[in-house]
Amino acid sequence: PSAEQIKKYLPDYKPEPGQFLDPENPVTLGALVTPAHYMEIRQELHEDLTASLKTIDQEYKNFNASVILERSASGAIGSRVDNGLIEYIGPKKPNTILIAMGSVCGTIKDAVPPLNKRVGVLKIKCFRPFPAEQILKIIKPVKNIAVIDKSVSLGAIGTLALEIKAVAQGKTNANISSFIVGLGGRDVTKEMIKKIIKQAGKKNNGTIFIGK
Repeated sequence: PSAEQIKKYLPDYKPEPGQFLDPENPVTLGALVTPAHYMEIRQELHEDLTASLKTIDQEYKNFNASVILERSASGAIGSRVDNGLIEYIGPKKPNTILIAMGSVCGTIKDAVPPLNKRVGVLKIKCFRPFPAEQILKIIKPVKNIAVIDKSVSLGAIGTLALEIKAVAQGKTNANISSFIVGLGGRDVTKEMIKKIIKQAGKKNNGTIFIGK
């Protein structure tokens, strides 16, 4: 999008008084909260963040409408879901879905043939709040799920894999595998992704490190 299109959606920043540091009007930001009120404030923050799911989705639609982005909603044999929370590209009824977030998604898309009938790619665009309902709609009928993380929860599985397993618990019979790649900035190649696709259907209860 051009600078003019972006400005149409996001005008010049003009904060209200009290929303920025001003020596003429001193305010306290991030004040210490005593135990008497701490739990209530954390609950309020939690509820506000959870409620932002709808806001993120709506603002993404508003932004696309403002910059007039042309996006394909569906294809001859595939489908696409793209909002501020998730992005899915692949067949309508995939056998396997690769789930990831961040820069590794570009490599994954390059490794998966665009018109294949078996493998879909689900990119998580928003980690907190976690879009559980939107993710479940995509993964519920799938047979195999490979979650590809560039981080690991030591002693457990991949960070994103933990979230996906929590979402899928009792809702799908999919075989969910956790794969770790790219730790320490190590390169992630298309060959690694193809290897993950081959291993996605094999049952395992642990974490598989690829690219050692």
